[in-house]
Amino acid sequence: GKQHKQASKPKKKRTKNTMEAEDIITGSSSTGPYIADNIRVGGSGKLTIVGFPYDMGCKLNGGRPGGETGPTQFRKSLKQARLPKVNPFTKIDVSSIGLADEEDIAGLLELPDAHKQLENRVYNVLNRGSIAFCIGGSNDQSYPNASALLQVAGEDAVAVINIDAHFDVRPLNDGKAHSGSPFRLLVEDHRFKNAGGVFVEFACQGSQCSVDHLGFLEENQCGVIWLDREIRKVEVGDGKEIAGFNIKTQAGVRFASLLEELATKVKKIFVSFDIDSIDSAFCPGVSCASIVGGLTANEATEIALISGVHPKVALMDVSEFNPAVEGYRTGKLVANIYYNFALGINLRSEDN
Repeated sequence: GKQHKQASKPKKKRTKNTMEAEDIITGSSSTGPYIADNIRVGGSGKLTIVGFPYDMGCKLNGGRPGGETGPTQFRKSLKQARLPKVNPFTKIDVSSIGLADEEDIAGLLELPDAHKQLENRVYNVLNRGSIAFCIGGSNDQSYPNASALLQVAGEDAVAVINIDAHFDVRPLNDGKAHSGSPFRLLVEDHRFKNAGGVFVEFACQGSQCSVDHLGFLEENQCGVIWLDREIRKVEVGDGKEIAGFNIKTQAGVRFASLLEELATKVKKIFVSFDIDSIDSAFCPGVSCASIVGGLTANEATEIALISGVHPKVALMDVSEFNPAVEGYRTGKLVANIYYNFALGINLRSEDN
C-alpha cells in the first residue's frame, strides 16, 4: 500500500507491482498476521500459486512415488511455518502485491491431459500479468510451464534456468514425457529455438549426470554451471547487494550474475527449481535425495529472493517435493522458498 513509500531503501524500490490492500482481501475468507492468512483462493494477484498434483512422470523415470501430495503439503506447510505477513527486516507487507492461489489442476487425469491442463492454467495466469509459482509434483511439469511462457512471449526470446542436480534432458520413455525429459522437450521446441531462447543448467552434480546428456546440451549451445567446479569456487564478499540485501552465499552470487547476463539476451525468464538439488541434510523429502553435497537451505531461499527481485522473472516452479518421504522439514523449506520469492517481488523496481 501507499504507506510503504515513506521508509527505508527496500520500500522505496516498490513501484508498479504494488496492489492496494483492499484488492487483496476482498472476497478472502480470512486475513491475519501470517502470509498464509492472506493468500486469496480463486482470486487474482501479482503472484499466483498453481498446483500440479502428479508423480506419474517420476514413476515413469524410475523415481519414488509420493510427490502427488506435494501441493497439498506445501499449503499446509505455509500455515505451519507461520511466516509473517509484515517482514520485520524490511517492514514490508509481503502480501501487498496481491497473493492468489488457483489451486491444483484436476487430479486423476491421464498424464498428457494433465500436462495440457497445466499449460492452459499457467498460460492464463501469465497472460493476465501475474507471476506464476507452480508447485509439484514431479519435474515433468516444467515443460508445460515453459510452453505456457513461450505462448505468452510469442516471438520474444525467453531464458530457462534448471536448478537441479540432474540435467533432465533424457529421451522420452516409449513416446511418453516423464520427470527426466522436460528440458529435452524445451530445447527441441521450435518456438524456443526460433526465438533465440537460452537454456542453462545450474548446480548440477557430476555424479548425477550423463556424459551423453552433456553432449546433447553442448550440441544445442546450452549452458552448464556445475556445483563443485564453479559455484563452490565463488568467493563471497560484502560488495554484492540486491534491493538492500547483501548476497551472502556462493550460489546466490553466481545466480545473481547469471540473471544479469541472461537479462541482456531475453525478455522473460523462467526459474525451474528441482529441490533435489538441495543437500538432503536440509531437504530430505524428495524423490531422489542429494546425499553428497548439494545447495544449502540458505542458498535455496536466497536464490528465491534474487529471482523475485529480478523484473524479468515471470515464472518459478518447484518440483520433486515428496511428502511420502518426508514432509515437515522439507515442507517448511519450500514454504520459505515461496515466501522469499514473494518478498523479492515486493522489492522489484524498474531499474533492478
